[in-house]
Amino acid sequence: MPNQNKRARIKLQKMSEVKFDPKIFQPMKTNGPVDYMFSSDGGFFPATNYMLIGDPGIGKSTFGLDILAEIGKQRNKKVLFISGEMNQIDMHGYVKRYPKFKNIETLFLCDYLDSNPKDVIERTFKLGWDLVLIDSFVEVQEAVQSSNRLPRTAAEKWFIDLMVTHNKGKNRGKHYTSFLAIQQVTKGGNFVGSNKLKHNTTGMCELRYSNEFAGDRYIKFTKNRRGFKYEKLYFDLENSNGSVNYDHKRLERDEEIKQRIAKEKDNMLKEEELFNMMFQAKENIDNQQNESNK
Repeated sequence: MPNQNKRARIKLQKMSEVKFDPKIFQPMKTNGPVDYMFSSDGGFFPATNYMLIGDPGIGKSTFGLDILAEIGKQRNKKVLFISGEMNQIDMHGYVKRYPKFKNIETLFLCDYLDSNPKDVIERTFKLGWDLVLIDSFVEVQEAVQSSNRLPRTAAEKWFIDLMVTHNKGKNRGKHYTSFLAIQQVTKGGNFVGSNKLKHNTTGMCELRYSNEFAGDRYIKFTKNRRGFKYEKLYFDLENSNGSVNYDHKRLERDEEIKQRIAKEKDNMLKEEELFNMMFQAKENIDNQQNESNK
């Protein structure tokens, strides 16, 4: 609980006086359509935090690992996977299906549950990473809570503060770390986490099954401070090429339909405006005639 008796030091700022490293505004790209879900500029911006939620078994871990693997291919980009659920045997099964996952640096939290996972995570983060996938936020929080005998709120606060610290590049190599954290939801589909976690979240990425087409999966954002280009992006895990497959044709068709509807709406507004002008002109003429007949 925050100390209600402690008076915070107020600091007002003008953005004209705040300086940033230009690297913070250079997005990391997978070079796929998913880039435009994470920002309108295309790509994963440094120093951002995204929560990933979705229906059970929809492929949250696979989706996150696929992004990690693609960004890890980029020059001088360091990526890390923190597994709070899987062990090495489980991961080996993933690698057999998706061979590109084999080169992802992975911290298996299950190896440190009897020691000090809090210290292990802190020292690992200090090595400096560009993008970290956490599977899952709650699993890491509960591991630290149990092993270090912390209250739940204290464990969550520690983890959020640690993420923010590395957002600011306070690590080896001054990497402005971004985080993609798989998070749990309630049975009603509500986000699990405090207001502090919500305030420090750049975007909320959801993976859902379609209600219209059985088995179809799609990505959508319910919040994204960096904007996004597409409303929905359909994908599948059929794994014919060892990657998550994004439905380019469906995306192009949906975008074409969206643009057509927008154009038709614009034409209707123009026609309505023209009709109103003609109606107003006729009304003015009628008023003038009535005045002259008096």
